[in-house]
Amino acid sequence: TIILPIGSLTPMVNGQAWNLDVPAKIVKNRTLAPLRFVGQALGGKVAWDAETCQAIILSPPNPDDELIAIKVDGETVNLRANPSTSAGVIAALPPGMQLSVCGEQGGWYKVNYLDNEGWIAAWVITPVWGATGDNLLTFPSEEETSTTISNLLTLNYNKAVDGIYLTLQGNSKAKVEENNGSLIYTFADSYLQQNVNIQEPVGSAGISITGYNQGNDAVVQVTIPSSLAYQKNSENSGNTQVLVIHNCITGVVRQTFNSSGERIDITTLLPATYTQRQIGDTMMISLAGVSQGLAQSSYNYNSPIMESLTFAQQASESSYNTSIIIETKEASKFSVGQNSKRTETHILLINQRDIPARNSLVVLDPGHGGKDPGACGSFSQEKDINLAVALKVGAILNQKGINVAYTRTTDVFVPLESEAETGNIMNAALFVAIHCNHANPNAQGTETFYYAPESNPDLYLQKDDRKNLATAIQQRLVVNLGRPDRGVKQDNLLVLRNTKMPSALAELAFISSSEEEGLLNQDDFQNKAAQAIADAIAACMPVTVQETGKE
Repeated sequence: TIILPIGSLTPMVNGQAWNLDVPAKIVKNRTLAPLRFVGQALGGKVAWDAETCQAIILSPPNPDDELIAIKVDGETVNLRANPSTSAGVIAALPPGMQLSVCGEQGGWYKVNYLDNEGWIAAWVITPVWGATGDNLLTFPSEEETSTTISNLLTLNYNKAVDGIYLTLQGNSKAKVEENNGSLIYTFADSYLQQNVNIQEPVGSAGISITGYNQGNDAVVQVTIPSSLAYQKNSENSGNTQVLVIHNCITGVVRQTFNSSGERIDITTLLPATYTQRQIGDTMMISLAGVSQGLAQSSYNYNSPIMESLTFAQQASESSYNTSIIIETKEASKFSVGQNSKRTETHILLINQRDIPARNSLVVLDPGHGGKDPGACGSFSQEKDINLAVALKVGAILNQKGINVAYTRTTDVFVPLESEAETGNIMNAALFVAIHCNHANPNAQGTETFYYAPESNPDLYLQKDDRKNLATAIQQRLVVNLGRPDRGVKQDNLLVLRNTKMPSALAELAFISSSEEEGLLNQDDFQNKAAQAIADAIAACMPVTVQETGKE
C-alpha cells in the first residue's frame, strides 16, 4: 500500500514512512510523482543512465519473487551504521560482494557483514530476486563444516585519515611476495567468499586489489604505483596481514589568473590538512600525513613571480609529511585554500606591486566555466551568459575609472574556493558574482544575495556594506531588465562566505524559463544587465570615481 500525499516529503509504504527530497505536486492539472520513489515502493530498482537520459526501473522477473539478496556491482560501496548517507561507514564493500537482505527502510537495505549489521542504499546495488527459501548466495551454508567456515579469508578495505587500509584475516600464515610495487598474499587452505576487484584511481595509474581462489588457496594481489609510499604489517603469527597505503599527492597543476597571478592546484588521494608560513620571499606549505606521491621534486615554470616550486618529503617510521616550498622573484602575497572535501589544496600568488589599494579594485566572478556549465536551458549554458555579462560590466567600469579583475576571462573551470581567494589575494574593495537562476519552467525574475550572519563577526561587521551592495545591484537590475523583483536575500554561499570584502551574487534571470532564456541570450538584455551592475558597483565603491576621457 502506497500513500503519497501531494506536497508531502514523508509518504507511507506498507505502513512505513519514507523520506523524499522532493514531494509529489500538481503542475498544469497533472500530478507529478518522484519516479525513483514510485519504482522502489513497487519493489523495483530505479537507475539513471546519464548518457541516454533514461530512467530505468528493474522489477522482479516473476511476480512471486522476493528480494532475497543484494549484489555490489561496478565500484566499492559503503556499508553504513544507519539508513542515511550521513551515517558512519562500517566497511567498504568491494565489487562482487553479495549479501542477504534482513531488513528494508526508506530505500535502504539492512544486511549482515562479518557479524556487523549495516545499511546499503538501494540505488548503489543490484537486487537479487528469488522465491522464499532460495539460496543464491555464495556464503557457506549451515551444512558446511566448521572447518570450512574457519578457513574463510576475510578482506576489509577502508579509507582512514592517514591512508587506505587493507586488512586480510585468515586461519593460516600468509606467504607474502613483493616485487616492483606488486604484493601477492597467499593463504594456504583458505578461500574467499567472492572474487574481489577494487580499483582506486591515482593520477593516470591507480591502485589495484584483486582477490581470487586458486586451487585450495586464497590469493590477494595488490598493485601500487611505484611513487606511492606504503607499509605492510604482519599480525597474529602471520594470519593477519595489514597493508597501509599512505595518503599522497596525486596531481600538481599550475594555472595563471589576471596578468600576474599564479595558482597551484594540488590534489591528494585522501583529505589533507595544511599549515602555511612565509619568510621573506619564501612561502612554505606543509601537508600533514601526506607523502610526495606523484609530485616531482621540483618544477620550473616561466613565471614572472615564481622562481621555483619544490616538494620535499619527510618520513618517519609510520607517517609522512610533504613540504611545498615556493621561492618568489620579489615580494609576493599568497593565500591557501581547500575544497570542501579537502582533497584539493589551492595556492594563489600575486606580486605585491600588482595589488592595488583596496578602494580602487573590484573583482568580477562569472560563475561556473569549463567543465562546469552551470544551469542549462533548452539551447544555452549559464557559464557562457555569465562570462559575456561580466566582461561587459568590466568594460563599463573601466570607463568609469574603476580597476577590474576577473576570476576568469575565458571558458575555463575555476574552483569555488579559488574564486573567493582571487578577491582576497587581490585585496579588492568589492566582489560581485554573476549568475543565471534555475528552477521549474514557470519561475521568473531577478534576485540578489549577500551573506553577513551574526555568527561570523568578520562578515557581520560588513553587514551594512554587503546588504547595500546587494540592494543597489537588485534595484538597478529590476529597473533595467523589467523582470519580476524577487528581492534581496541572505544565503550561505561559498563565494559570499569566504570573501573578506563586501560581496554580492546576482541572479539575472531564470535560464529554465523559455521566455527569460531567450532574453538572457539577447545582446541588448545583457547590456542592460551589465549597465545596472556597473552602476551599482560605482555607487558602492569606497571612493567616488569619475568617468575618464570626458571634459
